[in-house]
Amino acid sequence: SSPRVALSAARPAQGLPARLGICADMANAHSAPCGLFLLAALLPGVASGGPPCAPGDTCLAGAAHDHMLLQFGAGSQLGAARAHAGANGDDGDDEAAASQGPQRRRRAESMRSCRRRHSTPASNPPEEWNEPWQCEGNAMVLVGSSRGSANGTRAPASCQASCLCVFDIDRTLTGKQGATRRCRGNRKLDYYDEAYGGGRATLSALTAAGIRTTFCDGCHLGITSAGAGSGAHSDWNQYLLDEVMRGTVHDAFTGANPGAQKWSYGTEVHSPYVLKQGNKIKQDAVEGIRQWYGRHGVCISSDEVYFFGDRTENIGPFQDLGFNSREISCDSRDYTLYGGSGMVGLCGARPEEIRQEKGNVLCS
Repeated sequence: SSPRVALSAARPAQGLPARLGICADMANAHSAPCGLFLLAALLPGVASGGPPCAPGDTCLAGAAHDHMLLQFGAGSQLGAARAHAGANGDDGDDEAAASQGPQRRRRAESMRSCRRRHSTPASNPPEEWNEPWQCEGNAMVLVGSSRGSANGTRAPASCQASCLCVFDIDRTLTGKQGATRRCRGNRKLDYYDEAYGGGRATLSALTAAGIRTTFCDGCHLGITSAGAGSGAHSDWNQYLLDEVMRGTVHDAFTGANPGAQKWSYGTEVHSPYVLKQGNKIKQDAVEGIRQWYGRHGVCISSDEVYFFGDRTENIGPFQDLGFNSREISCDSRDYTLYGGSGMVGLCGARPEEIRQEKGNVLCS
């Protein structure tokens, strides 16, 4: 197949082959010298920050440096060639990709280009989830400043800096169904909650009082749960979105983005509310929520993410991504589950447990 060139540049690529003289016939530009000559000729005029590439193209975006990637057909002698123009003069050690089709290629932090495997849309690997630039399909998006980043990348002026509060559902936003005598401040509702055997949905003291009574009133909100409530289309789940996930900042956001009021699953994050994300890996879904907000104009740095959940084993792993996390329902544990270990809460979160404190904090 003929080679394809994708430019992250304001100017189009039309007319370039003729201007180069040799390599004028792009369909025959399969030799390494020709490809490298083409790259060398293109680089001086490439500008940063252009439009995203079309599907199927190799996408490149510039930040501190200009970059170019030329993708040749699978039968080409030169599977891929790349040039890097910058003050550091680093010509890199990218892996060869002859006859392998599109492959992941990694450059320095300033590369700002999407990588992909085969023909699927690009996404950052787990080891890069704390980077400020993330892939959205084949385009790079600034989702916030990286913790410990040497460059200290700033969000664009159009990006609203914020904090993010993410909550588990069962025994965090809720308490044990019907246990309102023991659980001071909890409130029963006329909805059915399927969690832990099922029963009348019962708000925890936190949600009965309202998330807006905590510092999270000034943050964007999210949910990450290993369960599914009573199902994405149930009345109970709709109540969680419409009545529980409320706060001044979040209400303004959802008013401007009504399409956000829907459920996502696992790490396929298309909204701030995630179901069916397993225990001990909830932080991965929370990172997806952080990136989702970044794509919608809200830049949240890793150290401004706060997760609250009742299950002990879920708290520690958040430190791997630089997130804050806190175990709640500390004064009430359910010793009828998990062999009496007290692994999960009973009454759920209380307003005073929702603190804007750094670190990963377990019940003492």
